[in-house]
Amino acid sequence: MIFSFADAYGMGANDVANSFATSVASGTLTLKEAVCIAVFTEFIGAFFLGSQTSSTISGGIIDATRFKNQPELLMLGMTTSVFGSATWVIFATSRGWPVSSTHSVIGAIIGMGIAAYGLETVKWGYDGIAKIVTSCNGMPGPQPLIKELTQDEIAEIKEKTDIEEQKESQSFMGRVKKIALRGVNKDVRSLDNPELESIHARAKKYDNDTELLFEFIQVLTSCAASFAHGSNDVSNAVGPLSAVYHIWKTAQVPNDQTKVALWNLAYCAIGIDIGLATYGYHLMRTLGNNITYTTPSRGFAAELGTSLTIVTASRIGIPVSTTHCITGAMVGVGLCNGDMKAINWKMFAVCFLSWVITLPAAGLLSGILFALIAYSPQKNS
Repeated sequence: MIFSFADAYGMGANDVANSFATSVASGTLTLKEAVCIAVFTEFIGAFFLGSQTSSTISGGIIDATRFKNQPELLMLGMTTSVFGSATWVIFATSRGWPVSSTHSVIGAIIGMGIAAYGLETVKWGYDGIAKIVTSCNGMPGPQPLIKELTQDEIAEIKEKTDIEEQKESQSFMGRVKKIALRGVNKDVRSLDNPELESIHARAKKYDNDTELLFEFIQVLTSCAASFAHGSNDVSNAVGPLSAVYHIWKTAQVPNDQTKVALWNLAYCAIGIDIGLATYGYHLMRTLGNNITYTTPSRGFAAELGTSLTIVTASRIGIPVSTTHCITGAMVGVGLCNGDMKAINWKMFAVCFLSWVITLPAAGLLSGILFALIAYSPQKNS
């Protein structure tokens, strides 16, 4: 349970930018407002729509029947899987890398399965890995097809510097408040990079009246994207947790008909909320204005494409990468400027490299830990 919560925390911290980075970057929402909205939308999406994809993660990657005679071995394997996934995602978040939490948990389960019974344990066909990998690689494509209309940055994050707050921060409760709100008091919009300024200068600018029309619907699409993220990514932590809980409760390996307990969904949804509220600002800096110039109209186009893609995939049981979707959408919107130099290709390369590393890194962590515990020398009683 601890590792599943840590995995959910890492997902919230790493993936919150997928939903609200464009809204904050364009000035439509402040970081505090975005976090307050996301806490509710992420939880609702995870709790009410997360069950189907959780089933795919828990039983659709490896052949669980191989553990039929040793269900406790599968319990150990799922525990090491969430450990490997959580470790990698939290590490990547600390480095500012927007990794795919979906790939992370898939890689961790693959690594555990190979360490347990070899390559044959993994479902490599379209009923397992091929289906998931195809969806992850293919999902960014549709987003650039959504027409973007443009806009300028409007609002700015205000810094609080009055004397009363300085006095409050010196008291005990002031220090507690400062620590609790640390994650939502960060400035994620400032641009000190001349290279980024030149990239933004190449983007087409439109009058503020036109852009103002998109602020409200951009917030709506951000909420939809956050709802979709919660429904899709909660499976990454809930899938292994539900398998462990089922084995503990019944002493049997779960099958495709095994239902996910509601408290499993709620537990991990809370972890996602805490992660995004306390550490989500890190990735907002990366996916905000660092890929291309972001305005409410551009953010609306990107988030609408992302949310439609993820909700559809979630309903048919395909766990897709929200990171891939929003990054592909942002690149597609940037290309609508008609200038290749309006996109920060260096940042896109960092994102792509982090995706490539994620699968083997999480798999190695999970597989090695599983092998050390399961196959270490034991004293016969």
